[in-house]
Amino acid sequence: MRLVLAYRTLDAPAGSETYLVLVAEQLQALGHDVTVWTPAPGQMAEVARGRGIAVRRSLDELPGEVDGLLAQDGETAYELAARHPGVPLLFVAHSALWAGQEPPRLPDALTEVVVMNERLRERVAAGPGTPAVVRLRQPVDRERSRFGAPSSGLAQAVLLGHHTSPPRFEAVAKACVAVGVELKVVGGRNTTVTPELEIARADAVLGVGRSVLEGMAAGRAAYVLGNDGADGWVTPESYPALEADGFAGRASDRTLDAETLAKDLAAWSPQMGEANRDLIARHHDAAEHATQLVGRLRAAATRPGPPPAPIEELARLVRLASGLENRALASELRRAREVAELNERLRYLTGSRRWQVAAAIARPLDVIRRLRGPGR
Repeated sequence: MRLVLAYRTLDAPAGSETYLVLVAEQLQALGHDVTVWTPAPGQMAEVARGRGIAVRRSLDELPGEVDGLLAQDGETAYELAARHPGVPLLFVAHSALWAGQEPPRLPDALTEVVVMNERLRERVAAGPGTPAVVRLRQPVDRERSRFGAPSSGLAQAVLLGHHTSPPRFEAVAKACVAVGVELKVVGGRNTTVTPELEIARADAVLGVGRSVLEGMAAGRAAYVLGNDGADGWVTPESYPALEADGFAGRASDRTLDAETLAKDLAAWSPQMGEANRDLIARHHDAAEHATQLVGRLRAAATRPGPPPAPIEELARLVRLASGLENRALASELRRAREVAELNERLRYLTGSRRWQVAAAIARPLDVIRRLRGPGR
C-alpha cells in the first residue's frame, strides 16, 4: 500500500511525534510505501529521515495516488481529505487537551477515529458526526528499549515530561531526597530524542502517557505521576485501570505529596520492572499495532469525501486555532518558569548568611515599629 502519514509538526520528541515516527517505521518494515507529511519539520523529522522514512514538507511533494491516509490533527486531516477524496483516512486521536487534535466533525471527512484509551474513546464518541471509533493500545518499540541491565536497587529515578508544574516537581524532588534517590529530569529544556538511553541508566521512571510505557518496555518500575494526578506504581493488578485511563494519572482518587511519594518509592522492588516488560510484550507491541492499522485501512469502505469548498476553509481555521493555542501555552510556560526561578532565587537569598545577619539586625526595629503603631 502507498500510505501518507501526517502531523502538523515533527519537532520536539513528545507523544504524538514519537508515535507517528514509530508507526511510519513499522509500516515501512511491513513492506508498505510510506511518506510522512509535516508542514513544520524539526528534530523528530530528522529522526524519521535517519530511520529511512521519506519526510515531505509541502503537499505538492506528496504522491498523487495513495491507498491510505493517517492524520493526527484537524489541519492535516482536512487537507488530506480534500486532496484525496474517497481514500480511507484514519484519524489517530491522542489528546482531549488541544483543540488542534480534535477529530474533524465534517460528514465523510474520515473513515475511522483510532483512540488508545477509554477516557478518550468516550469523549470522541460523544461528539456529533463522529465516524466509527476504534480502540487500540499505545504501541512501544521494544527493540529500542533493550539497553539497560536489570535493576538491583533504586538508586536513580528519571522524571520524563515536558510540562511538569513547579509544585509537582518540588514534591518529587523532596521525596527523592528523603529516600536517598538521585533524580534526573528529562523533558522541557532538557529534552532528548533518545529517552531510552536515559531510561536505561535509571531504576524507575516517573511520568504519564508514553513516558510510562517506554519505562515499562525497558524493564523499569514505572510510576504514573502528572500534573492532574498520581496513580502510583504500575503493577499487573493496577495495569487494566491505568491503561484504560491512558496512564494519565486520573484513574484513582489518590492525592500526592512528598511524604506519600517517599513511602511509595521505598516500596520499589526489582520485580516491578520484569512484570512491566511482560505487560508491554503482551499488549503494546509496535509491529502488532501497525498490522492492526493496515487491517483497518483495508477493511474501510470507500470514503465518499466531503464537498471541497468548506473543507479548505476548515483547514485554515484549524491552523489559526492551533497557532493561538500554542502561543498561549508558550506564554503560560514562560510565566511558570519565571515564577519557579524567582522562588529559587528567594530561597537562596533567604538562606544566605548575609540575609540572616541582616534579618537579625532588623528584627528589633520591626518590634519598635509595631509598638509605635502604623504611620508613626
